Amino acid sequence: MGRSKGSGTIQRLALALSGTIAVSSVYAEPVQVRLGWENRFSDNVRLSESNEQSDIESRVNVGLSHHTDPGQCRSDLAADLGYGVYLDDTYDPETYVNLDWYGNCELADRLFWDVSNSTRDVIENSRSGATPDNTSRRNIFRTGPRYTFRLSQRDYLNLSAEYENTQYQDSDESDSEGVNGTAAWRHLFSQTLAGGLRFTAERTEYDTDEEITIETASVFFDKAFTTTHVSGSLGVTTLETDEDGDVRESDGLVGDIRIDREITDSASSYLEASHRITDDTSEYDFEFNGVTYDVEQRTAVEITSIRVGFLKQFADRSSINTSLVAYRSDEVETDIREDRISLDVSYRRPINVFLDFTAGSQLAYLTYSDDDSEDQLINLDVGLRYQWARDLSLRGEVGHNRRLSDSGGREYAENWVLVSIDYQLR
Repeated sequence: MGRSKGSGTIQRLALALSGTIAVSSVYAEPVQVRLGWENRFSDNVRLSESNEQSDIESRVNVGLSHHTDPGQCRSDLAADLGYGVYLDDTYDPETYVNLDWYGNCELADRLFWDVSNSTRDVIENSRSGATPDNTSRRNIFRTGPRYTFRLSQRDYLNLSAEYENTQYQDSDESDSEGVNGTAAWRHLFSQTLAGGLRFTAERTEYDTDEEITIETASVFFDKAFTTTHVSGSLGVTTLETDEDGDVRESDGLVGDIRIDREITDSASSYLEASHRITDDTSEYDFEFNGVTYDVEQRTAVEITSIRVGFLKQFADRSSINTSLVAYRSDEVETDIREDRISLDVSYRRPINVFLDFTAGSQLAYLTYSDDDSEDQLINLDVGLRYQWARDLSLRGEVGHNRRLSDSGGREYAENWVLVSIDYQLR
């Protein structure tokens, strides 16, 4: 794909800004560094239906986190980096990256420049197991300015523009770059209610020479109650696809709603539902067994999603965290449909001051209309975590993974054991 002449300039500006943010953050909160070493034994490391092969992966991990207080520039960084080798050389040495970084600087009064970067190891083909041969690294870089006009004491006009670049490493997925702009009028009806109008235009170019243009007009609201916060929008989207001069258009209603509720001092929940026509599906990822599953799209898709979460902390300091994710994606051009439902439950209970018991279960249900198949994924694990010293902890876990499918060659079962040590640098 021929990249626009301005993209290099934009990236150089973003790098310069990131350097400015880094310099301004030197005297802020120090970087937190976590060092770890883990060994994971698997009795079916290739996740194959037959001829199972066992192996041990030994991995060194580095965790980084950094946060600066609000000021002229701010930055938030969370990263987990790893390097693993297999004792019996089942796979080549692997690197692992899970990184989120966001930063901005106030260049002038109410004028900001934002920069963000997200890196994930994602599954290439969700019909196969989460092995090194079936993962790719996805990097999403975004940057651009935003400005707020104060029209009156109750009215504001927000303008923003953004450049986005998405790249996949060693994958058949299409790389892309694009720009988008947003204009939003926001009115404060009261101290707890706000709403307004928003218009967004997006243009994305893929390395397959396909261009997608999306325009959305919507109304939005934001309402705060004593223990509940509700926000949402409703609008219309028009999508245009241009592939070698073949232009196709589609449109439809879009909307979203999110409800956050503080049930008690020790319990909270959220519900989020949305319906969108988009070519950017990164916000519909879900994590399963430590790996990111994204939407397998070939072009723009129509997505309906629901997310529900519940967190409860008990008097004995134990806690339970539950989340449910369900979505349906329909490719606009091909009508290929994909359904996914994922349930994640984790439990933690302190046994004494130094020792914690942990347990988790994950269930996922996947369907594919192109081959009329259904798969179920199951992951169960239990473990113990021992706080050896203030900065040193030991962890041991045992688990079982299983995949059931009505399509031949996809099923597998795996038992695994993990032992790790972590040291927190101050």
